[in-house]
Amino acid sequence: MKGAVSPQILCSRSISSDRPILTLYTKENCSLCDDAKEVLQDFPNKFTLEEVDITTPENKHWYKQYRYEIPVFHFQGQFLMKHRVDVKLLTQKLDEYYSAMK
Repeated sequence: MKGAVSPQILCSRSISSDRPILTLYTKENCSLCDDAKEVLQDFPNKFTLEEVDITTPENKHWYKQYRYEIPVFHFQGQFLMKHRVDVKLLTQKLDEYYSAMK
């Protein structure tokens, strides 16, 4: 991504070098984000989830880009989906990732 800015990570869960990174751009009091995190629980140990709070000063870039779009997801640093978890798309990306590792 041209001119990409590294996000300030809010929290990171179960970091493992053999798992892909799924980044969730979020903020407090975001019901769609909470719903999305519930859906992600159906994918245990499939990825490392990093949450980025777009409202922190360090994440001004992401706030400007995504303030009306959250939740937004990046898979391995690339935009994947927004508003809701597309289970089919996420499953496809995970399958591709793990197939390439074999």
